Amino acid sequence: MATQIVMNVPKSLQRVGAALPSGPSVQDAQVFLFDPLLSSCTLVLTPSGSSARRTSILVDCGVMGGRPNKSAALVSRLSGFLPKDEGSPVVDYLVLAGPDPAHTSALPALFSSTKVESVFHAGDPGLYIPAVRSAALACGGVFPPVHSDLEHPFVQHEGLAVYAAAVNATGNPSLSAPGNSLITAVVFGSFHMLLTSDATGPAWDLLDSNSRKPWEASGSDFLLAGHPSPTSLDRAPWGSLIDRGKARAGSELLASTLTAAALPAAYRAGAVVSRRATSTRRSTPALHLALC
Repeated sequence: MATQIVMNVPKSLQRVGAALPSGPSVQDAQVFLFDPLLSSCTLVLTPSGSSARRTSILVDCGVMGGRPNKSAALVSRLSGFLPKDEGSPVVDYLVLAGPDPAHTSALPALFSSTKVESVFHAGDPGLYIPAVRSAALACGGVFPPVHSDLEHPFVQHEGLAVYAAAVNATGNPSLSAPGNSLITAVVFGSFHMLLTSDATGPAWDLLDSNSRKPWEASGSDFLLAGHPSPTSLDRAPWGSLIDRGKARAGSELLASTLTAAALPAAYRAGAVVSRRATSTRRSTPALHLALC
């Protein structure tokens, strides 16, 4: 059965009038994408189910230019969405696509104010700040070279799974190179999201070599988000999903995907979004998607 998609997008980016229902239930998942023009930061909250709280998965935590004041502001906004443990915000899983400051500059502010339980990252641990290195080594969150696994999630909770679609594709994790970037796949029912970070040719070649791509199945809802390089724009799935005439900046790409303009026909553009968003009686889990 298809996962219901509920979108909460600023009116300036909307092409459909979709209003949120009263709020996510314990069976629903949530995705918050923070302003892609200024930051690389995506928060995924799993359904809580029978648990006391939702599990939080944070993919990247950085701002463009690495400015300390902007980093502190990002973490302050982020903390309002995080689950709390004895009153303190908690990141259960921190996932880092690469050591580039645009993806990591807010980590000092995050670690100083937030409890981070586990860390998974692309590249060698020595490329990151000490707090990341110690946490990753403690939980075994270091990916091997030339790694693509879409069968075994490295995070799984209440029906939501996170996979390393491609990581360390150059074969040398010690290189701080976009080719080693982690392409993260998030799957919840029929909803599939690829967070592409700065992935370039080697990462896409590695992903292409994996025959298991669940988002290619009929009836899947697919969201692609990231800051692609010019060469990445020529690679699938960017080329098939995005209007190249509009693909000039990360914010424009993300806005296009969020408005459902570039999603597969199975998504039925904005019609399904509107119907799902206005329905108050639901029997299937929903994915609440918000641009913050």
